[in-house]
Amino acid sequence: VIRGRRAVRHFTDETVPVALIRQVIEAGRWASSASNRRIHRFLVVRDPVRLRLARALSPGMITVPPVLIFVC
Repeated sequence: VIRGRRAVRHFTDETVPVALIRQVIEAGRWASSASNRRIHRFLVVRDPVRLRLARALSPGMITVPPVLIFVC
């Protein structure tokens, strides 16, 4: 399904529905992992203050997105 890399640099202020976040995490759960162990941890950040802090640590992030999902 994924044939190339897609980078989004423009975001809207719309909130992301929880159902969509769950769908993205579910897709991430099925992604391949080392030795096929699938021990994924996901951190969902929706708090505007923490989103701005994450942006401060990520020089490539031009704008503040409405939600971030970190895969640990």
